[in-house]
Amino acid sequence: MATRPMPRLPETAAQPHTLSTRSPAGTITLPTGPFPATPEGALAQLTELTRVGLQGADPQAYEQAYAAIAEAGAPQVESTVMHRGLVQARAAAGLPRTGVVGELSMTFTPLAGLVKGTTDGGRYVVVCVLGQVDVVANGIPISSGGADCQAMRRLGDAWRISPGAQAAAATVAWPGTDEASDAGYLPLGAI
Repeated sequence: MATRPMPRLPETAAQPHTLSTRSPAGTITLPTGPFPATPEGALAQLTELTRVGLQGADPQAYEQAYAAIAEAGAPQVESTVMHRGLVQARAAAGLPRTGVVGELSMTFTPLAGLVKGTTDGGRYVVVCVLGQVDVVANGIPISSGGADCQAMRRLGDAWRISPGAQAAAATVAWPGTDEASDAGYLPLGAI
């Protein structure tokens, strides 16, 4: 389930463009922490990881956020789409691999999600979050869609990134568009 490929879209689908005029098939209301033993709780945990981990576009910050919820045997942080993207963006811009860079900021605003599947009595869930990524580099703002999928396992009273293979890469689209809806994303309710 985790490694089943998600639909691939052209890179242009992640750029800002016209929002869908169709009514969504529903919404997902995310609980606040501590996150309950529900698929929505797993999605809320992934949403928080992504939001916190991407702040400032620092791979080291993402590593710390990921390590805080990764189970032993979970995929290495270096294999995740989000971490690789941060490292590649910094390298392409000629920036230091880690650390605060004064001319660089990044925020992730979660706007949609999907539950790819669940098993093991609801204790194993594959979830995906889609949001708006806003970067300001040297005073120049750039916005795009950003998404991540992770396999989450419930351990005790917390959701953790599950051991095993890395979840397939998420479908990336501009949130609220037909492409996002067609990929199965539903708008998020209260976070």
